Amino acid sequence: MAISNFISEVWTASALDTLKNTLVAESVCDMSYNSEVANEGDTIHILKHAAVADAAYPASSNITYNALSDATSDLSINVKRYMAFEVPDLDKVQSKPEFVAKATANGAYDIADHFDALLLGEYANASIDSFEDDSSTAWQFTFQTAADVPALFAQLRRKLQGANAPMGARPFLIGPPELCEAVDLFYGGKMTQPNDVLRNGFKGSFFGIDLYVSNNCTTASSVTHGLAGVTAQSIALVYQLKKMEALRLEGRFSDGVRALVVGGLKTSRPEILIDVNLNSNVIADS
Repeated sequence: MAISNFISEVWTASALDTLKNTLVAESVCDMSYNSEVANEGDTIHILKHAAVADAAYPASSNITYNALSDATSDLSINVKRYMAFEVPDLDKVQSKPEFVAKATANGAYDIADHFDALLLGEYANASIDSFEDDSSTAWQFTFQTAADVPALFAQLRRKLQGANAPMGARPFLIGPPELCEAVDLFYGGKMTQPNDVLRNGFKGSFFGIDLYVSNNCTTASSVTHGLAGVTAQSIALVYQLKKMEALRLEGRFSDGVRALVVGGLKTSRPEILIDVNLNSNVIADS
């Protein structure tokens, strides 16, 4: 018995919705190249932002034109992830569309989680570092020093402004759950803003910076690396669900459902990306 309620376009749309609704990367990355994805192994050439200088207007001479650079940054489509699961020939299973829907959502969530882990690993390509008091000491917030939380956000804004980041776009900060605990402590309670829908790990906007929480922050040598930058400016992400299909499993009284996602991620503007160094014990017990 085949999966009678499986319609490829419907389940593909469902999987894509899960990807969009769970990817932190979807919220902060430049997604404008997504339509250019064709196949694994392709390369997308991203034109680097060219600086255009202003000058005083010369009343009696010709104006000078800036020569724009055509330098590019290459984004490789080198990520290939799949999900696959088996659906037994049981009427009580096959007759319930939500069974396949939930399994599809769970698989898509794991794929989204992989892309988020890739995103958080981009701290290694950031040109700016953030340490407490501009020293070499990782930020650490305790129950006694939660009042220092604004200093972190103020420093991040200052560093982005100093790098001439386009502040018209939304600055972002992605941190571990412990950092969000510090923000909660500063406000004296849970501070996910009530007017914002909790989506894609979104915690809320604080001091002009969108805060996201993720379990995928990299920890090494007692330092957890958060990531800060400018939404849709610092990092480019592309992904496509290339195929989703149901098929009869040979030698089994079962159907199979499988899907393939290809994509890639690239720090296109490292000069406006910040490696936020946090002590791995962000919230101390005392």
